[in-house]
Amino acid sequence: MRIKFNAPVVLIDFGFEIEFDSPIVEWRNHDYTWVDCSTDRLANYYSPKILKLKDGTKVVAGSTDGIWHYKRNQTNELRWSLVEPEGGPLFQYGENDIRNFFQIGRQFNGELILKIFFTSNSVMEWSRSMIPFSGILCFTDHCDFDTLSLLKRQREIFKQNNIKVTKGFFQYHFSKRNDNASFDKPGEKQEYLNWINDGHELAYHSLSQSKKKNNDPFHDFNNFGISNIDVVTWIDHGYQPYNFTQILNHSDHYDVPEWIQLVKKRGVRYLWNYLDSGESSTGVINQIMPESFTYKKAASGKIHLSFFKRISETIRIFLFYYSDEKTLLKYRKLSSYIKAFKSKKQINAFLNTIYLLIALLRKITSALFPGKRNKVAMPHFAKDAPCIFKIYEGTEYEITIFQTLAVKDFTNTFSNENLDLISKEGGLCIAHTYFAFLEAHHYGRMFMNTTGEISNEINKTFGNIGQYIRDEKIWNPTLKELAEYFDRFKHLEYELDETETSVRIKNKTEIFTIPVRII
Repeated sequence: MRIKFNAPVVLIDFGFEIEFDSPIVEWRNHDYTWVDCSTDRLANYYSPKILKLKDGTKVVAGSTDGIWHYKRNQTNELRWSLVEPEGGPLFQYGENDIRNFFQIGRQFNGELILKIFFTSNSVMEWSRSMIPFSGILCFTDHCDFDTLSLLKRQREIFKQNNIKVTKGFFQYHFSKRNDNASFDKPGEKQEYLNWINDGHELAYHSLSQSKKKNNDPFHDFNNFGISNIDVVTWIDHGYQPYNFTQILNHSDHYDVPEWIQLVKKRGVRYLWNYLDSGESSTGVINQIMPESFTYKKAASGKIHLSFFKRISETIRIFLFYYSDEKTLLKYRKLSSYIKAFKSKKQINAFLNTIYLLIALLRKITSALFPGKRNKVAMPHFAKDAPCIFKIYEGTEYEITIFQTLAVKDFTNTFSNENLDLISKEGGLCIAHTYFAFLEAHHYGRMFMNTTGEISNEINKTFGNIGQYIRDEKIWNPTLKELAEYFDRFKHLEYELDETETSVRIKNKTEIFTIPVRII
């Protein structure tokens, strides 16, 4: 298929349907296995685009570009989407911190050629992991609660277990907590350099722990950067006014392209848009399996908690997955009023709690007694598993966005069951962590206290992670290493071999650094 664009055009929803003479009966899944087509299926650019027809023919995309969609009620049809809203979700905070989701379109220019190959013989697939067909575990840590002593303790544990981390840091010391760690705080720069020397990646977690007044935050942002240190990843620290998620609230300072140009000049290439695919739990660790984030799966992963804690977590997850933004605002207010009443016994907080409980009663009832449709529905920001994607691709504003999996409970998220799961599926977890967080509601947290004491269970957990890495069942890259590797197959092309019977990856120099196999 050839599509010609006579002038540059930006599209936010673009694809086409293919109808086969024979029904689609098998699908090469995210986990590199053949699965039936009794349910909807998809294949993003980092998963095989291979299927089988009822007559035995294998169908292979000529390139990895875009997303393949199959709907179980349309057995002969395939949609190949090159751009679609759920494929690259972004948001900006608006009034009352309500998230406004939007999409930046993809620019097309010149001729677009798309091929599909049909064969009854062998085809080639590649590994999304540097270690052939293993799982991938990438840690991105938010440094909100880091102190110098906990920084040293984390690094010691990771070094002992051969674990690498993309470590968020604050360049400037400005915090309501005097012991909060930062790069420019006297005596702490060397510790961050030690992280680099141990093979970790440093990432800007915005620029300071607390928000400065007036125009000081924008002055920091306009002048950030550290000489002689290559920092390419930016992790939003939500409320800072210069963050990507806040641009529309401060349009007198930047628009989106201006913001991207500024951070790119400072070396930033990878950006976290303050968005998780979901929250980890038992059985929920693989971001590229959209069905991991159904309400049913998320709720069942909390079964190890006490009854009342499980009910509370179930309601919270339901509201965050399946509510509109105004309902979420009510829920956040409800949480704050409950905390205020518990700590200060304020009558006003109690009355507001009752009012909001009544206002949310219908949603809470739906969470406790979900219908069949709610149990299997997926949130729109996880539906197409957009773990790593580009915006403004092919232009001077091109930048890579990554999504994460929120991790509060290290012991259950990285249990042997889950590590086996992600390893077996060749899955991906970009973990959103707070290693130094000490509050009890992170019930599987890393540290027990400010001295860095850890439990035997946590010691065993990180020891197990290290063993999976040493056994090459899991690849443990930094975010930079992961994103650079994913770039290698973002637009891979296929071709027929010389005999025109087998489909193989087109012979490019860089392909030989990607493990492949014949199926």
